[in-house]
Amino acid sequence: MKRPGIEAVAVPLIAAGLGLGGGLVGAYLGAHATVVTQREQLQASRSAEARTKRATVYAHFLDASNRYAIEQSQSYSIARKCFPKLSIRRFSCLLGKEAGRLQNARYQFQGALNYVFVYGSAAGVRAALNLATQLPPAVGHLNGLVHIARVSDAAFARTYAAFLDVMCREVSAEPRSLARTDLRGGRTRDWT
Repeated sequence: MKRPGIEAVAVPLIAAGLGLGGGLVGAYLGAHATVVTQREQLQASRSAEARTKRATVYAHFLDASNRYAIEQSQSYSIARKCFPKLSIRRFSCLLGKEAGRLQNARYQFQGALNYVFVYGSAAGVRAALNLATQLPPAVGHLNGLVHIARVSDAAFARTYAAFLDVMCREVSAEPRSLARTDLRGGRTRDWT
């Protein structure tokens, strides 16, 4: 009986080694692909969650800012009629239910602004702060006085539209640049 040669033993050993190496490389590549896929799915899930949360927060902020602007304008008109000789810039109290509505609008606006700070993007926070500069300070005052000031319709509409544009870019699954209807006159125009 003849003993097998080295070739007879080496070929199966090399084939087994290559098979084992290929199996290990394949397993590593499969595990790596799974990790990458899970990471991408987690990122997509986080992005969708952020879009959903921002949609709610941004919409509430726009509603609250609009209500606060309206209450400010109405309170300013009432104060002007009741106290025509006073400097409205220094006037900081209003009696009656108008004061309650203004206080509530102020409180809701500040709360909505706070949520933009928590959940908004850097662009969303900047746009919210730009809009907030068009309104009187909304942070509560220890003395309980309500600050009343005239709101510039044009400046408010411009910063409102700028915030709305940020909202449309960030919360839409298909972000777009918008040409919107002018908030005052119904004309269509590009706000950029």
